[in-house]
Amino acid sequence: METAITVPAFLATMVVSVLLFAAVIRRLLGVRVGPVRTLLAALLALFVATPVLQALAPADPESLGAGELALLGFVAVVVSALLAMAALVVLEVLLPTGSMPGPVELWRGTRRRIGRTRRYGTIVRIALRHGLGRFLRGRPAPGPSSAAARRRLGRSLRDALDEGGITFVKLGQVLATRRDLLPAEIVEELTALQDRAAPVAWEEVAAVLAADFGRPVDEVFAAFDHEPLAAASVAQVHAARLPDGTDVVVKVRRPGVAAIVERDVDILLRLAGTLEERTSWGRPLGLRALATGFAAALHEELDFTIERDNLQAMAAALADSPDRGVLVPTPHADLSSERVLVMGRLDGTSLSTAAALLDGFGEERRAEIAAAWSTRCSTRCSCTASSTSTCTPATSW
Repeated sequence: METAITVPAFLATMVVSVLLFAAVIRRLLGVRVGPVRTLLAALLALFVATPVLQALAPADPESLGAGELALLGFVAVVVSALLAMAALVVLEVLLPTGSMPGPVELWRGTRRRIGRTRRYGTIVRIALRHGLGRFLRGRPAPGPSSAAARRRLGRSLRDALDEGGITFVKLGQVLATRRDLLPAEIVEELTALQDRAAPVAWEEVAAVLAADFGRPVDEVFAAFDHEPLAAASVAQVHAARLPDGTDVVVKVRRPGVAAIVERDVDILLRLAGTLEERTSWGRPLGLRALATGFAAALHEELDFTIERDNLQAMAAALADSPDRGVLVPTPHADLSSERVLVMGRLDGTSLSTAAALLDGFGEERRAEIAAAWSTRCSTRCSCTASSTSTCTPATSW
């Protein structure tokens, strides 16, 4: 009697029954049932079938005929499938398909969380190493009481941000402009942060250019200098020449920098929220709003199409005033993308090294330059790089 219904036949019947019930549920109730959940329901039905069969069978199964045994087995399959479908419906109502990550997404999310935790630990260690740990505690930390103490704190903060990498260097540069939030001694130390980095190897730069252009670099430019004019943490700038003889500069985003910034910005936002909630000094500063604004600005900086559009808008605004003496590099929109910006080359002196030149101007000339900038420069214009000599003073802000 026990071999009248074989295991493969029973399993096949069970799976088909679950699939049919899943189809009915999807059709009648409008509940979308995923394939993984359907398979799990089939396995559940398989496991409960034996207890159900035992509960339905009489005390003496030997007394049953073949037809009665087959009918009893069919009833057990139906009951087991109904129980599995009930569990499936409840699961779909509580956790609809798509609300939970799949195995691949779960694995990737786990890896991201592990990486974020490691990076967070690194940042905390950097803060502790530079004597900033007391500012991470929930209770108020005594502030520096003298100019010398504030300068030491500013130096520690500068060194910690510099060691933190791209995102935190950028944060320090932004904080250096907020004299309304920070003491002058700390601001002065933060202004010493330099957006510098070792140049990316030419092979990596060529790969980025070829991917964006869809063809090798030598098919786009008549000449291309493999040595960068300047290398910063976000991008580096190369001199090049177009086939028509136009001298240009090519700004290339560093490979992998977007992923690094995304990871660190996520940590920075979480840290800002924690400090705002748990510290007495974080709430008045509005750290969460500051971090959100900084993140938005940094994401804009990574997208060179925004800089391209700014250059075009500035050029249009200055087109009717050539006597202003303000020059804007001409962007080549057909060769520019989110990672690459090609623009006309302007020889000049960056503001960071123009102090001696500006000191030589009289008050009247300096006022004329300032008026020319403020009258026509309501649209933000970005320079090719903060430390390159390809920018005139009029385009270096």
